[in-house]
Amino acid sequence: MARKGSKKRAIEQRERSQRDREKAAALAKPSRDDVARTALWLWIWSAWRFDKDARKSIDLIRDNIVDQMVAQGFDLRQSEERFEELAEKYKSDLPPFRIKRHLQKRQGGALAEPAVDGETG
Repeated sequence: MARKGSKKRAIEQRERSQRDREKAAALAKPSRDDVARTALWLWIWSAWRFDKDARKSIDLIRDNIVDQMVAQGFDLRQSEERFEELAEKYKSDLPPFRIKRHLQKRQGGALAEPAVDGETG
């Protein structure tokens, strides 16, 4: 069987990705980036809010994340700057995310409060 041309493969991949996005939207399934963004915000927010040594904890998080960014080929200084921008932005008690209005209408909900000490938000 002959191998498909690269243009045909690209078209099929684009169509498959579009179907996957539509399915995820219909199920209100968060993307990998949605989960990662929320996890990073909670991690940083928790350190600022509950850790007496918040700056030390934030620096440890930053160093580990920046090391991984550099290993992927990103610039060290740019990675540090981007992290610090997020760390400052994520100090707020208000989640810094855009509300997904299409999901809110479907779910009828609003942004949840982060759980503290095992409570649910």
